Amino acid sequence: MTIQRKTRIPRKRAKPCAYKSPRCDFATPTGRHLCRKPQKVMWEERGMCLSHAKAESARLWSRLVRTGQCDLADWHRSLGVKCGGPICGCHGFGKGAYPSVRYELWNGFSGCSGINVWTEDHPLEWDDYLRATWGPLYEERRQLALAVRKYDLGEAIATLSTQLSEVKRQKEAAV
Repeated sequence: MTIQRKTRIPRKRAKPCAYKSPRCDFATPTGRHLCRKPQKVMWEERGMCLSHAKAESARLWSRLVRTGQCDLADWHRSLGVKCGGPICGCHGFGKGAYPSVRYELWNGFSGCSGINVWTEDHPLEWDDYLRATWGPLYEERRQLALAVRKYDLGEAIATLSTQLSEVKRQKEAAV
């Protein structure tokens, strides 16, 4: 009498799957991240999938914009909004509604998360603040925000990373 299994034992693949296109080459601070998506964005002889390229460009932009303190603290105290939460990079013109100026440094402010939420809930007051802060540049920047333009993420990552390394070099020279 022989004992038979009711479920089959799955076979292992004889050889690993060979991808026809190169795969995402995303490095995390702790090491390589294994991503199986195909490369869509190329920069500095590296390729990333679209989602990792967007995340990397947003991380670089945020590091360039944040100063370590809320730059909008005096303004939002006058509105009765408490300064609270971690410091984050805030967009003047929203990144979802105006993607053409998403990675522009002039479109960024260093602010607490409390004011970041408040600006999304009160767009008219935020628009008045931008008009007062930017003055005559507001109309020019508004036209840039309204223009339909698609970013080359590889170029945006390369530009932001060179600007970040330049800022780091200036800080080291100042110390």
